[in-house]
Amino acid sequence: MCAARRRPLLTLETFDDPDEVVVVVRGELDVTSSPSLVEHLDRLAVAGASRVTLDCRHVAFVDASGLGALLAARDRLEGDGRAITLRHPSPVMRRLLHLADLSGAFLVEP
Repeated sequence: MCAARRRPLLTLETFDDPDEVVVVVRGELDVTSSPSLVEHLDRLAVAGASRVTLDCRHVAFVDASGLGALLAARDRLEGDGRAITLRHPSPVMRRLLHLADLSGAFLVEP
């Protein structure tokens, strides 16, 4: 029997720019995958990233734990005087932010 190969639920691709670190987030941000995002953003914070931008145009799904991971990352970075921005949040992400009344919780680039 051949086991079907499954694509990862979440992929993170990081690009260093002179003014910011951009993380392209692809896939599903949920209870299974959100710890990966938290760990990744913690590593960036420890490395001294002063501004982190999450490019979220390819986020297909977000649940409450995914939203919690984003809020935790925001709190950690902003608590250290750093900035976090959501760039091009997918319609799914925009809807969840709106439903949770968190539209103003992040700096958002359209």
